[in-house]
Amino acid sequence: PAGEEYTFTATEDRDLVANFALATYMVTFDVINEYDEPITDAVITMGNIENDAGDYVFEDIEPGEYPYTATAEGYKEVTDTIEVIDSDLSVEVTMETDDTGFTFADLSNVTIYPNPADDRLFIELDNEGDHSVTISLINIHGQVVRSQHVSDPGVTRVRLTIDDLLPGMYMLRITVGDRYLIERVILR
Repeated sequence: PAGEEYTFTATEDRDLVANFALATYMVTFDVINEYDEPITDAVITMGNIENDAGDYVFEDIEPGEYPYTATAEGYKEVTDTIEVIDSDLSVEVTMETDDTGFTFADLSNVTIYPNPADDRLFIELDNEGDHSVTISLINIHGQVVRSQHVSDPGVTRVRLTIDDLLPGMYMLRITVGDRYLIERVILR
């Protein structure tokens, strides 16, 4: 073990050959979500070693303290420290769903008009791919006052009738798959 001293005494003229090897261990990570379901595509970085996604076994690890980070798409990053002492180590990592994982959609393929609007509002968008699109008009109290679902791929024109809504500022939220955009709309 590291830190121990050894003394050898040789009598007569003899060659003394000594081989020393530092003991190494295996560290295995068990990565699950908050519902105890396995996550099979996380990337674990331990110290300065980063394994491929889904490879949770680190071999030939010398005793010591190591920081680690676990990342996986759709989950919050986990960072902690482990200590390898004198045996193999199994580490359970629980990752929480990242419910802030929406990313903003590309505004270049969405047109909203007229703004300000009187009795109807038009939204033109290019639904690239086969994504579900939801268009929601939200009042200042956070209530959805209009909602429309679009499932057609390609360029789509949606008309929202708004003549019965009170004048004021509203937020238009367009959700495309896991992306969204929010645009301010004024109703007169």
